[in-house]
Amino acid sequence: MRLRSAAKWCGVVSGLVFAAALVPTLGTGASRLPGDALPASLLRVARTSASVFRCPTSDPDPAEQAKHLRPPPVGPVAARLCVLGKFPPTKFLHPLAGGVVLGARPAGVLATLFDDAPPASAVAARCAASWKQEPILLEFFYPRGTRLAVKVVSSGCPQPVVFLAGRALRLDETLASFLTAATANYFSPGHGTPDLFGDSATQATRAATRSGLSVEFGGEEIDPHVPADVVLLQNPLAGGKRVFGNQIDVVMSAHVAPACTTGELALNYYGGSVGLGNDFGTIFIRDVGPKPCLLQGPIGIVGTDAAGKDVTRRFSSPVTPGLVLSSATPKVRAGYQPPLGEVVAELGLSADYRDGPYPPSYTCGEHEVIPSFWRLGFPSGTVTLRNASTSGVRGLIPSLITCNGDLTPPGTVAAE
Repeated sequence: MRLRSAAKWCGVVSGLVFAAALVPTLGTGASRLPGDALPASLLRVARTSASVFRCPTSDPDPAEQAKHLRPPPVGPVAARLCVLGKFPPTKFLHPLAGGVVLGARPAGVLATLFDDAPPASAVAARCAASWKQEPILLEFFYPRGTRLAVKVVSSGCPQPVVFLAGRALRLDETLASFLTAATANYFSPGHGTPDLFGDSATQATRAATRSGLSVEFGGEEIDPHVPADVVLLQNPLAGGKRVFGNQIDVVMSAHVAPACTTGELALNYYGGSVGLGNDFGTIFIRDVGPKPCLLQGPIGIVGTDAAGKDVTRRFSSPVTPGLVLSSATPKVRAGYQPPLGEVVAELGLSADYRDGPYPPSYTCGEHEVIPSFWRLGFPSGTVTLRNASTSGVRGLIPSLITCNGDLTPPGTVAAE
């Protein structure tokens, strides 16, 4: 069972639509991706599905779906996000009985990403199958009344999982975060959020600024059907109004790129602050080559002395799948995030420098170890950089301090 048509799917997200209150926006003009307008009958499906059908209250039956549904001849005309749970309304939050409706093109994007998802691990599949805490339910609507429900468990298990006709597929973290945010945020009717679909980073920033909003990078997805470096998904949804805050998180598009080599990478260490006996630092990894490249892992890291001898424990960090770094990326200014459109990878470091197993004070004291360098091992080779920040920002510790070389195991390397 596949969610999208077997034929080439043309066009993608035009905007995410607030249930029954907003008409899908099929943006036109130079800043938009080309695409034909939907027939009036399909627009009515996208607008009224939430009012006609209430969100389901139980999981879809995969056996029944596999028995009665055939692969759709065309892509979905709409989709709807629901949460399998009951949420009493409050002064600011008004749960929608009909869910949050997405138009044909965002529905097509999700269908494409779900269809291309790899199998989930057996452990994650078992965990997600038994997970009962408000899983996300997506319903895809097709011409002639066909509907296909897909359950998503975006947190609480080793991997985010989507169930498609009984198959457990692995959902990447970027898409899982987007779905969680899109479902968890409630919107009041209005036109406070511009439609940024198809906009470049510069165009999206200008459009948001005109509406008194800001744009933040929310990740990237590889999609060969659209130009690279344009807005693919956004939250708040286009046309909706955020109840709290004024920030729009966007997912940008990327194309498949060759693997990064160490000769294309530049690394910079930035010292961080301290708290509760821990200090923090960050290594930014950027592509300084002429073309985008795919950062692959795992990435090994160890602290060394001036002679190159290991003085900390060794660790290995996975890399977010499909992390494509932007080309010719300049150094990130200390204390700031990279500008929208510049994709830089971040490896966070931390250590407990104060406490130690040494009586009578049980503090680290003379057992402090400050590495002179960090040595990072990539699939294509190693890169060494100083454990010293040149940012000059006051209040930040320039070098990471460890107790006897112990580091907190670093997490997944992801886009900053």
